[in-house]
Amino acid sequence: MRRLRLPAFGDRSVPILLIVLGVLAYGLLLPSLGFFWDDWPNAWFLHVLGPGGFPSAFASDRPVIGYFYLLTTSWLGENPLAWQVFAIACRVVSAMALWWVLRMAWPRHPKPALWVAMLFLVYPSFKQQHIAIIYSHFFLLLAIHLASLALMLLAVAHPRRRIPLTIAALLTQALSLFAHEYSISLEVLRPILLWAALARAPHSGSQGLRFARWWTPCLGLTVLYLYWRVAILGFPTYQPGLLAALAIDPGNALAALFSTIAQDLAEVLALTWRDALIPPDPAVFGPRATLLVAAAGLGALIASAGFLRFYHPGLRIEASAPAGPRWSVRVVALGLVMLIAAGSTAWITKLPIGLTFPWDRLTLPLMLGACLVIGGLLSLLLSLLPRSTWAVPAALGLLLGLAVASQVQAGFTYRRDWELQRDFFWQLAWRAPALRPGTVLFTNDIPLTYESDNSLTAPLNWIYADDLPQAGMSYLLYYVSLRQGLGLPALEPDLPIEQWYRPTTFSGNTSQSLAVLSKPPGCLQILDEVYHDSMPTIPPDLSRAVTLANLDWIEPQGLFPEAKLLDLFGPEPAHDWCYFFERADLARQRGDWVEVAAIGAEALRTGDEPNDASEWLPFIEASARTGDVGRAVEWSNGSLLQNPAVRPMLCRTWGRILPDLAAGPDQERAGALVIELGCD
Repeated sequence: MRRLRLPAFGDRSVPILLIVLGVLAYGLLLPSLGFFWDDWPNAWFLHVLGPGGFPSAFASDRPVIGYFYLLTTSWLGENPLAWQVFAIACRVVSAMALWWVLRMAWPRHPKPALWVAMLFLVYPSFKQQHIAIIYSHFFLLLAIHLASLALMLLAVAHPRRRIPLTIAALLTQALSLFAHEYSISLEVLRPILLWAALARAPHSGSQGLRFARWWTPCLGLTVLYLYWRVAILGFPTYQPGLLAALAIDPGNALAALFSTIAQDLAEVLALTWRDALIPPDPAVFGPRATLLVAAAGLGALIASAGFLRFYHPGLRIEASAPAGPRWSVRVVALGLVMLIAAGSTAWITKLPIGLTFPWDRLTLPLMLGACLVIGGLLSLLLSLLPRSTWAVPAALGLLLGLAVASQVQAGFTYRRDWELQRDFFWQLAWRAPALRPGTVLFTNDIPLTYESDNSLTAPLNWIYADDLPQAGMSYLLYYVSLRQGLGLPALEPDLPIEQWYRPTTFSGNTSQSLAVLSKPPGCLQILDEVYHDSMPTIPPDLSRAVTLANLDWIEPQGLFPEAKLLDLFGPEPAHDWCYFFERADLARQRGDWVEVAAIGAEALRTGDEPNDASEWLPFIEASARTGDVGRAVEWSNGSLLQNPAVRPMLCRTWGRILPDLAAGPDQERAGALVIELGCD
């Protein structure tokens, strides 16, 4: 009777495994995602300036990376799906590059090398993968830097090809270092790997002298980069706040620094896994999304655990060796060194490393150190349980399953943000089909997780401006609560506004503005001092901006930008209540009460109703002004029942209507309502 043949996976299967994990973690929702955060400005720069505009756009802070953008944008264009796919590919390639480096650095311990690469691919502390333009370049450059380490190790292992391999290692090191600062901590890893590689290589003479000859060019390049970055380029964005604090009060500054380091390491190493254990709430995500999150996590657990159980690297038996406790402890120590090195930039600039957006991006440099620590601990577990064939595959499979589920759950929050962005801009265009150039949109803090006012300014210009005028950017969106004192001098009339936006600048005026309120599921409202005075849901800062705003900056007869909206956000959303409300509010601006009443009747036939009581008011006034006072009174009572805080708005509305009603039953009925409302 034949024995059952168990599967076996070798090194050639590793790329397939990493691709599967990458797709499970980041690829399940790609068709329903778009642009987020700083991807919006970059996509808009591409749209108005073309690929050739990026070197000048990044000249002030990252001049080298602009040339990478020139190449990638020439190839991928403005399609968000293409960028999402490219970002996953770069993430997977960076994990493969890490595996390549560790596979050469640990020739007798190939399994831990794979564990670290798998963890690095889906590590749950960083959840900004879907900001695809930004982070595709990050992971591409990281892969290039890791390739520099691998090329150095290859040069040591193949002395006959030392010169071309060393030149290639230095070129890739320079490309990554000068393009961005995130991978500088890898230069701490370089001398450690180099020393170990020289110890393994056949040699004669002093290892110290050989090490000095190999490392000196790499160290010189690193020193040159640091001089350029600090002394020449300077600190255009973030300042070294720690140095200033040390100069003022070194004792307290050091105590605060050590406390911050301990807290940040705990977050990256432990608290991120605590958060990954929290399942999605079906009431928020819905049952289908919750099932998909669970299925992706379970799939990652089964696939990774099964692969690891039957992974055979193909080494000769005499070439491999079990990773003993001493080796495992050294890996953990190496991980801690990398964590400290990687966190130093954030600690010097006093930026808050965190696990929530946007500060989880600062965990990116720390992920490698964290994965080394966990890989070392798993290796230690294996050395303590040498006969257990499933201990490490099961433990690592569980971690990977949790990480993948956490990333998919984050993906659903990005999809929700994309849908909210789409709704915001479609509603804005329904309400304001065209805007006069130079208009500022003052808004509340729109409840979007992955966008700021800086982000949303880009699609605003994309939709309403055909190109980038020589005079500068045509439109600006400001969160009033954030920008006072930062671009917005004060909420007073006729104050100039100047906002730098990389390759261009916006020049405007506080009086050339609109005040926009967006609080989903309520409809977007462009606020007016006449119609929205005493509106209960306006934040205090935004209410002060209403007095500056003027609806004349909207061009009611302008051409609706349907083609641009379709290109950016896809098909027009369903014509629910907000579609009719925005059309009616635009007709109210034109003073066309007959059209407002007709739109209201059409909206009610759909069976939909307002989510905010104030959305009844255009239809109340239109009904009264077109002769149906009874319906206007009925809707007034309904809006009051929905939210009693709308009473002052109702009073002002009927205060405008009453003087225009002829004497008779309608006027009496309206007067009775005003008395019932308790209006002054």
